Amino acid sequence: MPALTLHPGKFVRLKGQPQDLPDFVVVHCQGDRCWVRQQAWGSRIHLQIKVTQLEIPGIEVVPDSRLQLPKWLLVTDRAD
Repeated sequence: MPALTLHPGKFVRLKGQPQDLPDFVVVHCQGDRCWVRQQAWGSRIHLQIKVTQLEIPGIEVVPDSRLQLPKWLLVTDRAD
């Protein structure tokens, strides 16, 4: 089953984030939580948010359907 992994340094947006606010940078993820920050913030300032509150630029979500992921984001447990 494919899984989406958010790595440190990945740029993300919050759901409903205004367009004039820059993307956030993932600092760390654990379980259903991620710590993100703005690049302009000090390195010790983070927001802790649920993964479900994130939008990832470049991924299209169609309402009432499965998440459509670009192939380069898919990670499988199978060793092919």
